[in-house]
Amino acid sequence: MRRLFRAFAAVALGLVLALLLSEGCVRWLVFSPDPLAAKLGAEVRTPDAFGRPDSSERWWYLQRRFAEEGSIAPTRGPNSELGWDIGLLDPETGLQRAVESLGDRRPILLYGDSFAAGVTAPGCRFQSLCDRSDLADRFVLLNHGVGGYGLDQSVLMMERTLATYAARRPIVILSMLVESDLDRSALGFRNWPKPKFEVVDGALAGPASFELDPDRWFEAHLSTIHSYAYDLLLNTRGPFDGALLDRLRELDERIPEKRALNRLLLERAFALIRRHGAEAFVLLFHCPGTLEDKPWVQWQEPLIRATCERLDLPCLDTRPFLLAASGGEWDAADAFHVHGGLAHGHLNEVGNQIAFEAIREGVEGRARAPDLARLHRMVARGLLPREGPALKLRSVAGIDGVVRANPGGWCLRDGTDLGNLVETGGRASIVGRGARNQPCEIALFTDGAPRRFVGELRFARREGKECEPCAVRLTVSGGPDGTVVHDVGPGWTPRDLDARMDAVDPLLLRFEALGPGAECSWVAIVGARLE
Repeated sequence: MRRLFRAFAAVALGLVLALLLSEGCVRWLVFSPDPLAAKLGAEVRTPDAFGRPDSSERWWYLQRRFAEEGSIAPTRGPNSELGWDIGLLDPETGLQRAVESLGDRRPILLYGDSFAAGVTAPGCRFQSLCDRSDLADRFVLLNHGVGGYGLDQSVLMMERTLATYAARRPIVILSMLVESDLDRSALGFRNWPKPKFEVVDGALAGPASFELDPDRWFEAHLSTIHSYAYDLLLNTRGPFDGALLDRLRELDERIPEKRALNRLLLERAFALIRRHGAEAFVLLFHCPGTLEDKPWVQWQEPLIRATCERLDLPCLDTRPFLLAASGGEWDAADAFHVHGGLAHGHLNEVGNQIAFEAIREGVEGRARAPDLARLHRMVARGLLPREGPALKLRSVAGIDGVVRANPGGWCLRDGTDLGNLVETGGRASIVGRGARNQPCEIALFTDGAPRRFVGELRFARREGKECEPCAVRLTVSGGPDGTVVHDVGPGWTPRDLDARMDAVDPLLLRFEALGPGAECSWVAIVGARLE
């Protein structure tokens, strides 16, 4: 028995020492000023290696550590109640100066984050679109959207401003970026220190006063007892990935806590709206390309819709409007978003026009059953132009290339782990899909010598998508073999792909959907490589 105890103690001590050693190594790579540590740890000296900005205050701490001075700043001036606010708010009263210009018109009060505020030129934002529309004789849109806000801050902004307009029969629009704003509610720091509610005995508590200086906030709220090695493991795809890590990631996201918090925030907003007798609806925005099948990007929308239904609060989604304007193809809808730069992923000028049509339907009392006929007429008249396919330099499975696709490039993925799309066996692989009206293309280049592009060709269906898969046409051209076409669909038998490449001209791969169901139909090239 004594030997067994000693063996157990030795194993336990070894595990503890191994964990301490791994933690020490990670901290040395991440934080040490040693040039060797900086060189070896270059790939992990980024906050994205340790978390997500919408789920971790520590992400912002690392952003401040790694980036240049001034990288963390509020969207507007610091505000002790809201975290930060907008220039349209009078610091004395909290009222928009535009209230004087209302006249007999009803105010439309728009609350939300940067999707509501807009990132385009001022003349293409929602308030200007309303001013130029046929609604302008009856309504004035007052935009209370603030970049970086979570649902909690939007509700606080509503509490600060709604009473001012109550006598004018306002229409309240509580908007939210579905995949992000509800996560932000659980944070005490995002971009800048912010208010934070807690759930205590099933009720909202707070928010308490908070420190506005970022460094003092981090010092007060972030414990030094923390495992960066564990964070790195959770946020790095690698050989240890699998169901266990996915479960740990889900636990790390604190989803039950966020559900309870945001449900209460929606109830608080509804109670405020009802107390002032205002008309209201919820408006949903979405990130482009939100096709992840992980739990932490799937819980938000069902929670919003279920809570709105229980409260009898209309819920209006911009998604059908974007889909209608893109001719029914999600890939083409990416043309209505900004691509690249600080505004990446937001609606562009045309995207704002499309979303404004959703706002119009809600304002006219059709939030529960929006009519898209006007939008279809705008498309037919060419009033909502789409950008052409975007070119983007990209390394795919370690091979240099140029992608020509929908602006977001969501139709092409690569890596050694492609989730439930296809089993790669740890080999570098490529999956691509196309839309009928906008194929996805990639030009691959050699290193200046004749090569062969090889891999195993498979059909990959995205599980969990509610669509019938279709065949995808893969056209391989540009090499000495001429043009070769593969129609890959359900029932396809995996086979080798072997395409010769010359030293100069690129090899072109073109993915094109041959029917509806493009979102769940992919062609996989497993073990893609140059030989």
